Amino acid sequence: MRFTEHFDSDQWSSLQIAPFLILSGVSGRYRDFAPEEMAVFERWLDAAALAPGSLNREVLTSVSADITAIAAQYEGYAGTISGGLTAVGDILVGQPVPEVNGFRHALIHVLGAGVARARGPYGQEPTLEASQMLMMLDEFLRPGINFAPDPVADAAAGVLRAHRAPGLRFWVGT
Repeated sequence: MRFTEHFDSDQWSSLQIAPFLILSGVSGRYRDFAPEEMAVFERWLDAAALAPGSLNREVLTSVSADITAIAAQYEGYAGTISGGLTAVGDILVGQPVPEVNGFRHALIHVLGAGVARARGPYGQEPTLEASQMLMMLDEFLRPGINFAPDPVADAAAGVLRAHRAPGLRFWVGT
């Protein structure tokens, strides 16, 4: 069975946008990527599509095959990197864990790390900031992650909640 059968068109589109969200996270911009940056992105996108996992191969191969149209679609993307990757994580809930892990690995450790290395010193290693960004992006992709409630917005809406533990930024739901 193909993974495209598991998702509706909006979900599939969100999965296809995920590599561009990784590029944005590493590069620090949402659009106007330099041609050299896009060339590096495409090279590592192809490498990521070869990583293990059927979900990974189907999504990333479809992005490579239609990169011009998906890049144009991403130019109009109005969401945030964290919101987009969290939505991708939500879409992946219920999918086989090895497939989800393979998809995350391909996006972060192949595509993201490849682009980060190309942008780093001498094109050999990512900067510390890029490495930290990749760790954060990987967390956003984790299925079942929910951001902690905003106490200011809750108070304005009249919602009462128990206080959060200091330093707790997000919680894992099932």
